[in-house]
Amino acid sequence: MIVLLKPNLGNPKKRKIILMNNMMKALAFALLTSASVPGAVYAQQGVALFGKIQDENGDPIAGVTLTLVDGQQQTSSNAQGEFSFTGIISFPVQLRADAIGYKPVLLDLNAASWNAKKGVRLLMVAGDNTLDEVLVTGRRNNSYLTNDMELGGKFAGKLKDLPQSVAVLSKEFIEDKQAFTTGALVQDLAGVTEASSYDDVVIRGFKSG
Repeated sequence: MIVLLKPNLGNPKKRKIILMNNMMKALAFALLTSASVPGAVYAQQGVALFGKIQDENGDPIAGVTLTLVDGQQQTSSNAQGEFSFTGIISFPVQLRADAIGYKPVLLDLNAASWNAKKGVRLLMVAGDNTLDEVLVTGRRNNSYLTNDMELGGKFAGKLKDLPQSVAVLSKEFIEDKQAFTTGALVQDLAGVTEASSYDDVVIRGFKSG
């Protein structure tokens, strides 16, 4: 702390010189104090948050979901593992990274830890948060939508009005069939051919798999 003392001098010129010296010292002290706090300017004005994500081998990870925990913003990494948030972010902030096959990462960012040149560098370690099961459900539609421009755009129709034949596998049909594979389930339908040497199924000339 610097205290400006009024000198008890009779000469006005000397008094003015001493006061100016004290003011210069106070200004130098203020500049030194602000420079000793890294990122002080960023803390006041905010930054455009960006960075890169890599795995343990140094390879970029694409498709990582990055979320600002206390805010509503969310983005994802590109093929090079790079990401960026739109707008200006004010510190402090908490950043979360999630990706299938990797352990989630939670990072606290503040003005002191922010690197304006390199941004955020995140390392994600392989984990066991993979998909255990995918459930596929289906239902029958008695109507369909077409986008035939000759008929003026989209309109609804019925399955029986389609120009090609349509086979519907009902719940009762599946239960009565008692098939162990999809190929065995549909092999008796019109237009379906099951290859004997491999597991592919050909439906009206189009091969599955």
